[in-house]
Amino acid sequence: MKYSAAQSLTIPTSFPKTLLIPVISRPSPPLLEVIDSGAVRSYGWKLAAVETLFILLLFFLIAGSPPPGVGESHYLPKAKHYWDPAWCRGDLFLESADAHLTFYWCFGWVTKFCSLTATAWIGRGVTWLLLAWSWQRLSVALVPKPLFSILSGGLLLIFTRWFHLAGEWIIGGIEAKSFSYVFFFLSLECLVRRRWTPAWLLMGTAAAFHVLIGGWGCLLLGGVWLIELFLKPKAETPSLWRMAPAVIGGFILSLPGLLPAVLLNRGVESDVAREAATAYVFERLGHHLVFHRFDHFFMARHLVLLITWAVLAWQQRHDVRLRALHIFTLGAVLMGLCGAIIDQSLLYQRELAAKLLRYYWFRLSDTMLAASVAIALAQEISRRQQSRPAVFGVLVFLAIVAVGADVALTVQQRNEVRVPAAFLQPKPTQTPATKDEQAVAEMLLPELFERWQDVCLWIKYETPSDARFLTPRRQQTFKWYAQRPEVVNWKDVPQDAAGLAKWKAAMDEVYPRATFEDDLAAHIEPRLLAIAHKYNVKYIVLDRTRAKRGLNFPRVYPAVHAQNPAYEVYAVPPLPKVGP
Repeated sequence: MKYSAAQSLTIPTSFPKTLLIPVISRPSPPLLEVIDSGAVRSYGWKLAAVETLFILLLFFLIAGSPPPGVGESHYLPKAKHYWDPAWCRGDLFLESADAHLTFYWCFGWVTKFCSLTATAWIGRGVTWLLLAWSWQRLSVALVPKPLFSILSGGLLLIFTRWFHLAGEWIIGGIEAKSFSYVFFFLSLECLVRRRWTPAWLLMGTAAAFHVLIGGWGCLLLGGVWLIELFLKPKAETPSLWRMAPAVIGGFILSLPGLLPAVLLNRGVESDVAREAATAYVFERLGHHLVFHRFDHFFMARHLVLLITWAVLAWQQRHDVRLRALHIFTLGAVLMGLCGAIIDQSLLYQRELAAKLLRYYWFRLSDTMLAASVAIALAQEISRRQQSRPAVFGVLVFLAIVAVGADVALTVQQRNEVRVPAAFLQPKPTQTPATKDEQAVAEMLLPELFERWQDVCLWIKYETPSDARFLTPRRQQTFKWYAQRPEVVNWKDVPQDAAGLAKWKAAMDEVYPRATFEDDLAAHIEPRLLAIAHKYNVKYIVLDRTRAKRGLNFPRVYPAVHAQNPAYEVYAVPPLPKVGP
């Protein structure tokens, strides 16, 4: 009989095999609780492949909206510019510091050979498949029943979509954290199997792709190890000395993600760094980072998920297969609690609060509560298969109905609004605050999206490749479609302090509050002209669904207003001469 490397003690071949079966109703001998059961071994590659493909199908149905997704319009142009610096040269965001080098190295090169849209679909296919595979492995390690990984995957999608607190997601468009979560789940699988060495190495790799996800994960791994050290004899939980090579290896693997993050603020004055952090946390990303700004309904539903997890974790406290997962989740919950305490205790100390809150304290609580409840529910359902088959059947039916309803609702919503999420996120059709609206403001969303593509396509083929643009306040896909640099937009916030300071200054100057109602036409012409020349702008794109008037500059597109009633392009004239 063979045993995994994680089981350091040798068991004689004559040892009764029945004693190796984990017992949930009572504590089992500590060593024998390590997951290496025959039920898991019985999984052949064909069954694993079928489950992985079904999970992949669920991911596609939930997240398969047309590119670009809300993060893809941000990540993929940056990756393309990294490999081709001449592309959109002069764009403030694209030329800011690169915070996700591992993502650019491993996947950004695809943009050299494919369009951004094709790159997005390739990236989605790769990451969704890897995420489906890693989730299937984690689920089977904890619930070794055929097809239950598909059920837990569907539940994961429900809980991440409907019960998050801070807007965290796992399955979506292609970006750095898509790859990071693959290694994150693989690390968790090794953790629950008590394979500490690969757990550390995989979590370090997750940090290489996304330093916060993997970094927080490494911290929680250390917490689980400390607790396990007290719960189990030291002979079965590796000592720090034995585990040191794996920890060091994980740290080395994390360096491609850690070093760029550490060097982001190098050489920046402390005042600039403080102002940049404040803008990042309170002006740009408060919906992810600042607890007192979270929607109260989001808090209530997340509390329901938290209570559900606590009940399930208590019921499963004797199951070592789930103990490590629940301890890890407890650490994530405590991390979120720390974020809430920091927020509430520093309400009137914004600079210090910004310095601390910028590390996404709520990210892993969103993720781990959803993942743990999904797997714990699947386990509670599966263990009733023999003891209470009628209850088992009802629970399976209800779970399938819930997953099916979530998928059906998502597909229906996508069919009703067939436009990319990145186009929707800035709410381009939201009516102005003033009552005096143009009829064009009532343009249907698909037509508005088509008009946006029209103007971007004209810009792509009819303007110089190095021409810089001032673009509408409510958009974030200009570079994706027009492939031209722009001064600034709300979505594309740099990660480094120097870039953040420039971004904030440009946002305040280009888009004062009046532009929410009247777009760039809120500026008087002399002021807009001065701004354009300050930022070396050659053209201005005006959103006529919001602007109540055109600009007194040469209009170069459309030739006839009816050709595109939603968007206009103006050439920036020279500054008027002053004096003789």
